Amino acid sequence: MPTTKVTRITIMVAGALALPLLAARGHPAHDRHHTQQAKPAYEIGITDSHLLALQQRAAREDATAKDLHRLGWSLIAEARKTQDERYFELAAQTAHEMQDRFGSSSTARLLLAHALHNLHRFAEAEAIATVLAEERGDPMDYALLSDVFLERGKLDEAVAACRKFVRLKPGLEAYSRVSYLRWLHGDIDGAIAAMEHAVLAGTGSNPEPLAWCLCRLSYLYLQKQRQAEARAAAKKAVALLDEYPPALFALGRAELAMGDLHSAAELLNRAAELNPIPEYQWWQGDALETVDRNLEAAAVRDDLEQKGAFVDPRTVALFLASRDARADKALSLARNELGKRPDTFSWDALAWAQHAAGETRAAHESIQEALRFNIRDARVFLHAGIIARGLGRETEAKGFFDEAATLSATLTPLEQRLLADQRRGVSAASSSHEKSPQAQSNKNRSNEQS
Repeated sequence: MPTTKVTRITIMVAGALALPLLAARGHPAHDRHHTQQAKPAYEIGITDSHLLALQQRAAREDATAKDLHRLGWSLIAEARKTQDERYFELAAQTAHEMQDRFGSSSTARLLLAHALHNLHRFAEAEAIATVLAEERGDPMDYALLSDVFLERGKLDEAVAACRKFVRLKPGLEAYSRVSYLRWLHGDIDGAIAAMEHAVLAGTGSNPEPLAWCLCRLSYLYLQKQRQAEARAAAKKAVALLDEYPPALFALGRAELAMGDLHSAAELLNRAAELNPIPEYQWWQGDALETVDRNLEAAAVRDDLEQKGAFVDPRTVALFLASRDARADKALSLARNELGKRPDTFSWDALAWAQHAAGETRAAHESIQEALRFNIRDARVFLHAGIIARGLGRETEAKGFFDEAATLSATLTPLEQRLLADQRRGVSAASSSHEKSPQAQSNKNRSNEQS
């Protein structure tokens, strides 16, 4: 696969835009006026000098609000393309700087809210987006509001905000949100149709949003066992942005589903190298294990467990619970995440962590919350089935496992193995029950009555 040469440079910022080294998922620095000297922020890889030029322009004394606005959204775009969260930190800094130098404005507040949303500071982002939508009702206000409502578990409100966005600005961003909302309600076919419309509305002149939609479409195709189409969509995303981590990840998943294990392992390995977030590392470790690269897999998993909670605590909670490791830590992470973003997936993470900790009845209550909106997700169904088995509800468990099996191409290799083992266990238990003397007596009694 061709690669893009990335030049490592230190981005220099001056005056109030100066920023110290930031830890992952940290908060923007509070003192934005601590120096009047140009100083380095941190090293990040970029492919040209465009972003550096924008920062240098924004740092000048005669910079305008438009200069900072252009810089802020360029940082947001770079964060999406590189999947480097630190750009969101700089975007938040830029929004604060706009407000300090030019006063509060809707453009500065929208930029700040977008950065906060991507930094998982959802309550703050919701507060800003709500006021913006009430004050001016710009299409992008409703887009952001729909996004933060989703993260806050307010699905009905998210749908209402999305409808306003679609009416005001139909196109790729609107259709992709419609797709996700349909998916959350269990309508996979409808989600595919909407995402296909989003792809048709995309353009090569703005490749990242189009590439992201193709990655998401690849995932939806996998849910319907349309592996070849999933691979084709992912390949299109790679063709648009060849070192785009979501595209490499999507193609690696599709290759796994097609049975090309070695190609999948290389792709997933590269995606996780470029963007070592827990979900990518989880798939990376499983894929490496399938091709007997066990030492590498172990190293990846160790790194995930040690560092991942700073990046994505919810996925780390799921990972730890899946491996019966550190159930106490998994529970703590899941509970904290539920407090911040009480959506389907946080309830699932809590349920799975509770199961790992032996709190099966509490896990059953939590998984019911995860299933409340009729989502069709293989991982959620797998967890629901295992929790049901833990309560002796074999028939209920079988139903969940059957649902998971229809969507199993979206599970990691080890999760697929776990699902297969659980389905065999349910079948064996059912067969054993039917052959038991008590079951046979009940069956004879039923036949006599009929």
